[in-house]
Amino acid sequence: MAATAVAQAPKVLVHPPASPFAELLRRSKFATYDPAIRQTYSAAPANAHRGDWGLKRPIALRRKNAFISLTSFEHAAHFTEWNHAENQVRFIRRIEEMGVKPETMVGTPWHKSLGKAKTDLLLDSEFCPGESSEITVNQEDATAKPTMVNFNSLGNKGPGAYGAQRAEPRKAKKWDNMEVFVTANVDAMSKRDFERYLARLRNLRPAFQEHINRQPRVTTKNLYALAQDAERGYHRRFMMEHMTGEYKDVKARKIEPQPHPNAGLTYARLTPLEAVLWTKPQPGIVLNAHVDQGSAAEKKYVASFGGLGALLRQKNMASGKVPLLDIGTEQGVDQTRIAESIADMRVLPRKGLQLQVPPRVVGNRPQGLKGVMILAEVMTDLGAINFKQDNPHPLGSQAYIAQEPATNKSTPRSFMTPKPLRILEQPIPLQRGGDPKKLIGTLQNIITNNPKRNVSEEEL
Repeated sequence: MAATAVAQAPKVLVHPPASPFAELLRRSKFATYDPAIRQTYSAAPANAHRGDWGLKRPIALRRKNAFISLTSFEHAAHFTEWNHAENQVRFIRRIEEMGVKPETMVGTPWHKSLGKAKTDLLLDSEFCPGESSEITVNQEDATAKPTMVNFNSLGNKGPGAYGAQRAEPRKAKKWDNMEVFVTANVDAMSKRDFERYLARLRNLRPAFQEHINRQPRVTTKNLYALAQDAERGYHRRFMMEHMTGEYKDVKARKIEPQPHPNAGLTYARLTPLEAVLWTKPQPGIVLNAHVDQGSAAEKKYVASFGGLGALLRQKNMASGKVPLLDIGTEQGVDQTRIAESIADMRVLPRKGLQLQVPPRVVGNRPQGLKGVMILAEVMTDLGAINFKQDNPHPLGSQAYIAQEPATNKSTPRSFMTPKPLRILEQPIPLQRGGDPKKLIGTLQNIITNNPKRNVSEEEL
C-alpha cells in the first residue's frame, strides 16, 4: 500500500528561477535592504579583494576590514552608489572598547521620548519570570485571579520583626508615572509627518476639553501661578491617558514604541565595577585649557580620547602632565614636551559618556557622525590610586596572584597600628601654688637647653 501511494503521489516540479540574479538576491544580505535606513555592510576578505560585495556588480573597494553604506542599490544610470563607512563602524567599536555604559542626557528630546526605558530594563527573554515553554494554558491557570504580594507585610513576623520599625512608604501620587510614558518623538518626524501629527491633535480638542472639566478647579491661584507649576501639565496628563488607552486596546493596530535608552550606541549594560576591572586604559592627549565662565575656580582641560573631545578636570589629571598647546611659542606646540601631554586615560565609570543628540539614520537624508553630540569626561589612569585598590590587576591573572597583600607592604608602623598609651603606675600629684621665682627659673633651664633660641626673663 505504501509503495502504491508513493507511486500515485504527484511529482512536485521545481521550476528554475527566471533569472540567476533573482535567486542570488534572495540568498544575499541585501534581501532586506531598505534605502530609508542607513546601514553598513562588510565583505569577507576572500571576496573583498575581488570587489565582490554581493551586489549586482563589483565595486572598486578591494581591501579587507572595509565597510560601505549604500546610497542607491541600483541607480538610474545603471551603477551602484556607495560611500565609505569605516569612520562610523570604528567609532562604535571605540565606544565599546571604553567599557562604559552611555547615558542619555536628561531633558533632551530623546530622553523625553524613552518612556519606561528611563527606569525599567525592558527585556524579552525566555528566562524571564512568567515565561513558559507550553503553548497552551490549562483552564485553571487561565481562570485563576492573579495574587498580589503585600510587601508591607514582609519582615513583620518572626522573633526579630526587623521590618516593623521601618518608616511608612510614601504614597504614590496619581501622576507619578507621568514622566515614564511614551511620547511622540517630534524631532524624528519629517515635515509631512509632523503636519499629520498636528492634525490628529486638533481632532482631540473635544476630548481634551472633557479632560479639563473633570479636573478639580483651583481658585486660590491665578492663571500665571498655575502656568509656572510644572506638576499641573494638563496636556501631558491627557496625552498619557490617550496613548495608554490606544496601546491597551485589543483591536488597536498600533504597537507601543520602545526606544533604546542610548539610541543603539551600545547594547551591553556594563556596571561601573566591570568598567573599572575589565577595561584597559588607552592613550590620550591633553590638548589645551578649557575656559568655563561658570566655574572659574576649578581648572579644566580638553583632552583627545577615542576620537572624542573630552573634559579632563585638574583633580583627575596625573601630576607632571601639561597641555599640548603652548601659547608662548610661535608654533603653538612645544615639540620638546609632546611626551608630557600624552597619558593613559579612561572614561569615568559614572556619567562619563552622555548622549545629547543621536543621529538621524532613518529617512531620505540620513545623518552620519556629524549629527552626533556626546559629552565625555575622562581621567588619567593612576592604577590603584584612582579607585583605592590594593590589587589593580585583572582578576585571576599572574600579576593579580603575585601581588602582595596590603599588610605585607613596607608601611610605617605608625600608620598600621596605633601606638599604645603610656600608663603611669603612680599618678603625679598636682601641686597648686608655689614660688613664682622657682617657676621662672625652671622655665629658663628648659629654654636654655634648647639650642635654637634663648628667651630672657623680660620676655617671659
